[in-house]
This record gives sequence, C-alpha cells and structure tokens, in this order.
Amino acid sequence: MTQRDSPSGPWPGYHSPSAPPPPHGPPPPTGKAPRRGEPLLVLAILGLIVGIALVAYLVISGERGRWHNGSAQDSVTDDATAEPWQPGGPADPRVPARDPEKPVVADDWQVVLSPRGGMAYDVPPEWKVHEEGSNTFWPADDPEEHGSEWAYTLRDPASQAVTACDGRRIAYVGTRYIQGVSGTEEAARSVSSNLAWALYDQALEGDLTTTEAEPFENEHGVNGHIAYSTSSGAPEHGEGACASTDGRAIGVSFITSSADIVSWGLVADTGHEHAVSAETIELIVSSIRPYEG
Repeated sequence: MTQRDSPSGPWPGYHSPSAPPPPHGPPPPTGKAPRRGEPLLVLAILGLIVGIALVAYLVISGERGRWHNGSAQDSVTDDATAEPWQPGGPADPRVPARDPEKPVVADDWQVVLSPRGGMAYDVPPEWKVHEEGSNTFWPADDPEEHGSEWAYTLRDPASQAVTACDGRRIAYVGTRYIQGVSGTEEAARSVSSNLAWALYDQALEGDLTTTEAEPFENEHGVNGHIAYSTSSGAPEHGEGACASTDGRAIGVSFITSSADIVSWGLVADTGHEHAVSAETIELIVSSIRPYEG
C-alpha cells in the first residue's frame, strides 16, 4: 500500500504570521485612544492568509498521494481481498467467460465432463462418450495374484471403436483419483504405467517403459505433470489389419481448486494403420481443463 507524500517542513508559500517589531519602538502617544477595530482587522487578515495556504497544501498533497506511481490510492487492494485467480489470467469484462461444457478444440468435437475427476476434456466427433458417472474396467489376468478382479479403472471415459478392427476399441481416455501419492509427478507416472500394463502386458513379457514426469500446463489453467509409457513386444492383441504388439499411455495430473490431486489417462494402440494419430492425441491432451460441475 503506498502512502501519501507529506512534506517534512512548512508547505510552499508559508510565512510566519508574526509581524516584525517596528524599527523605532512603539508609536508616540497622540493624545487619542487607538481604534479598537484595528487589531481585530489585522488578525482576521492574517488568519485568512493562513487558511488559504493550508487549503492549498491539502489539495496539492492529497493529489500527489492519490496519483502516486500512476494509480489511484483508493484503488490499491491488499492480496487478501484481491479477485481470485482465474485460469488463463484475469477476466476481461469485454470477453465472455468460456463455458467449460463447450468444446475448445473444434465445434464438432465432443465434451467429456467428469465432476468426480475435477475436469473436462474434448474427444473427436467419431469417439463414443460414455455416460457420466460410468467406469471402464480392465480385468486382471490373475485376480488372486493381483488381489482384485480388476487390473485398472478409469472414470467418466470415452473410447474409440473402429469398424475395420471388428468394432474393437483401440483407445480409451478417462479420469482417475489416486490416493497415497506424494504429488502430481508420482500420480502422472502411476496412471501412465498402470494403463499400459493393464491393457497390454500384465504378464510383463515385453518391454514396458515409463518416462520421468515432466511439467505440464495449458491455456485452460491446468498446471501439473505429464508422463508417457510405451509397451512393445507384448503378446499380440487384435486381429488382421489391427493386430499389434505395441501400445502407448499418457498420464496427466494436477491439483484442483479444492487442493485435490486428480489425474487423467489415455491408452491407445500403436503399430497399425488405424491407431490414433499423435496429432489427435496432442489435441485431446491440450483440451484438459478444470471442471467442478
């Protein structure tokens, strides 16, 4: 908070109201009584001079403090009462707020809403958006060893099925809530590696690798981490033109306005002509945005 400027001494134009003594002492008596109104008139004039100077000081001083550093003193706001941060920077009143339920990639893309996951994201028009609140499960090859009937789960998913692949789904996306992680770096790697393992190589017969998590942010206010996994040389999945031994997975994690660590994942075939392109995957990832429902 800036402070008003205040002079360290008398303001400009100030003079002491005390008149200097007469050079030759008091006037000689004239035999007449002095007029009683003269002292009062002198005091009134001096008081008027002091008042005018004081008003001038207050106006000048007040204006100087009010526009200090080019901003009005009354408009200075403490951080505690400032407007809350908004994704993409402060709101411009001339620009309508973006609706998170509207697609951001292209008008014909579909929006997947995941209030449980704290986010929304877009998928291409030919993808299937599953019912909000639904889950996609991948069964465990060995439930007894794994300790669960399901290897992995995604919430509020979307998927792509290709006719040329006999209707088999070759890509999935969805959200995931992870407990017990140290932060968004660990969460992103966990989602990425588990998706690649669950869908392509639970027996770890091939080569499954996961990158270190990298910082991730986009224009929608998401700020967290992203990790990539690849699976190669695993048992073949699919048939004919869609047969492949390879796949990829991506994990994104960030912290919501409620201080929850939330995650998003994509897993998709690679190695055949109908696989989702890297450009499409990049567009899907770029559309991730906070959403509370």
